[in-house]
Amino acid sequence: MPILLIEVHLLQPLWHGAGDWPPSPFRLFQALVAGAYGGRWAGGEGDNARKDRAAAFQWLERQNPPNIAFPPRSRVRRVTSFVPNNDLDSVGGDPNRVPDIRAEKTLSPWRIENDRTFFYAWTFDQGTEHASLVCSLAQRLYCFGRGLDGAWAQAEVHARIDVDRLLQGRGTVSRPGGQSQAGLRCPAPGSLDSLIRRHQAAASRFRWDTVSRKFLFRQPPKPVYRTISYDAPGTRFYFEIREFTDLNRFYPIPQTKTVSLTEEARESAARRLVEAMPECQPLVERFLTGRSAASNDLTRRVCIVPLPSIGHKQTSPSIRRIAVLIPPDCLIPIPDLEWAFSGLPVSGTNKQTPTDTPAILVQIAPPDMIDHYGFDRSARKWRSVTPVILPEPVPFARRGSQRAESEGRSAYALAQACRHAGISARPTDIRVQEEPFLVRGEMAGAYSPGRFEGRLRHAEIAFEQPIRGPLLIGDGRFVGLGLMQPALERSPGVHVFGIAGSHTLAVEDATLVLRALRRAVMARAQNIIGPNRPLPVLFHGHDTNGTPAREGHHAHLFFAAYSSGVGAHISRVAVIAPDFCDRNSKTIRSWDTLARALDELRVLVCGPEGEFRLVPASTDGDTVFGFSRIWRSVTPYQTTRHPKHAQSDPDFIASDLKAECARRALPIPQIVEVIDIQKGPCGSLSARLNLSFKAAVRGPLLLGRGSHFGIGLFTAV
Repeated sequence: MPILLIEVHLLQPLWHGAGDWPPSPFRLFQALVAGAYGGRWAGGEGDNARKDRAAAFQWLERQNPPNIAFPPRSRVRRVTSFVPNNDLDSVGGDPNRVPDIRAEKTLSPWRIENDRTFFYAWTFDQGTEHASLVCSLAQRLYCFGRGLDGAWAQAEVHARIDVDRLLQGRGTVSRPGGQSQAGLRCPAPGSLDSLIRRHQAAASRFRWDTVSRKFLFRQPPKPVYRTISYDAPGTRFYFEIREFTDLNRFYPIPQTKTVSLTEEARESAARRLVEAMPECQPLVERFLTGRSAASNDLTRRVCIVPLPSIGHKQTSPSIRRIAVLIPPDCLIPIPDLEWAFSGLPVSGTNKQTPTDTPAILVQIAPPDMIDHYGFDRSARKWRSVTPVILPEPVPFARRGSQRAESEGRSAYALAQACRHAGISARPTDIRVQEEPFLVRGEMAGAYSPGRFEGRLRHAEIAFEQPIRGPLLIGDGRFVGLGLMQPALERSPGVHVFGIAGSHTLAVEDATLVLRALRRAVMARAQNIIGPNRPLPVLFHGHDTNGTPAREGHHAHLFFAAYSSGVGAHISRVAVIAPDFCDRNSKTIRSWDTLARALDELRVLVCGPEGEFRLVPASTDGDTVFGFSRIWRSVTPYQTTRHPKHAQSDPDFIASDLKAECARRALPIPQIVEVIDIQKGPCGSLSARLNLSFKAAVRGPLLLGRGSHFGIGLFTAV
């Protein structure tokens, strides 16, 4: 697939643009348009050239968002200046009074480290002639950012090359489709026309009003763009700790050796880098060992994170793997860091000579167990695996009011630690204790006893908004402490799993997966209850004689499969107690068995569809479990009875759905909009619907015939 690559080179190592980082694709689009339409290019072109130029930009604004590669940066000192405001009329038009209308203007530029080049790579299928014209128009670019950010650009079209390979080694790569809360502005259909209209309107912002006999200001129209989430998590390397004499065997290190293992790996890697490249010692001291780090270097330092094994509650949480987290703005070249840690001798006792080290680091692909630490996942509640080092010592008391006071001071210090780690979300609930949350964990004081006296605590924190992992907090995050894992917040009657890996199973064809999930839940529940005891109706929905249960309400589990994002392929499955879909049901007495049955479910075998790896997920931000007044069909609603000839199909479907809501003691929608109707055997009807309620309704909404297997599922709008 061809790739349009545009390189933008700054003339000086400062960038004064504000509001986005890296510079957004729409900012580049504006700079390209300004260069192509302004200055000496404003006239002197024929009609055909102007049409081709407009067609090239209109082609570019229809393309998918580009990948971006950008250099590291650091904040420099703010500069405040006072410049004349464009309001001479306020002083009677007297030029001698210009100092009276000076306005304060603050510039807070970024220092661009290393190479001052930004790369934007668009992949496209058709339009090579438009891409070639964009390449020639890119040569007219003269500014990128603010007016004082001089720049020049060059562009070319690459064929038969992967975009990741093209951008490799050109800086930190940011890709569209991430989970960033802010996002970047990107061109959209209509962007060029909106910029032209905005420029024309800006030339006539002041209009003379004959009635008031004053100049009136008119705001130019806003440009057209779209906001796309981009992801630039930096670079991560993963290593396993293997025996030096037998690389097929792990060399587990006790979790209480976290600090010594981290310091040993850090110092050994730093020594290896300095011995091979003495000129890089200042960078190593700033960004790896931290001895010469300034305050603005904290977010750019390399983190070495030992990962205790926490896959099962009875697993020995010894350290068998290490993650090396490299921030996007770290100035040490990534290939050099990868070489420094690969094959590094370690022991966990902070010994300095390789002959005393019985193990080495072996680089591996991202292991499955990082899911347990919430890598690239968001969660609202987190709890510590290794204890957090508080910013200040807090004596720990074990009884009465003194313990309450100690925990209160610790909670306050922990909130400060979150702020120091750059977490903007406000903590809503903090729990601090000396005891570990893991079944086989260690007390907080067992980690480096005496060194961090009164500062080590295990903690559980809930935030106002979901936080994306990995999450390290506290003053010990650069020595391996303060590592957190998501604490799933879910009702014992609702269990949601994400499907890891790639597949092509559509939501409409997920019945096979849900039936396999039902069989797995029944089998695991039977193992818990015992082979000679009958399963509760909750799991199968049948009476003791094998006939369907007729209790007047739904008494057995609901199953659902849906996509948690954009796309038609399922990415989540849910097991839902009937109380959430039918408010007349009362099955809470069996929820504990349900939770135990699903506690360790990780692999689902689905016959011809193969195996699916399940990862426990939170309902935070999940629109199926959202709270909204407007709901839209995910899967078609199937009527509970056959239609009557006296009613039209849309009216019958609407009345059937309202009756279904009434039977389940759910709010009745005010408006039922029928989108698409399909007829089945024997005259049965199914349809996609939009529901509007008088007040917001809490999900999930699973309604109609077949709802126990995900038919009739709705999502909040």
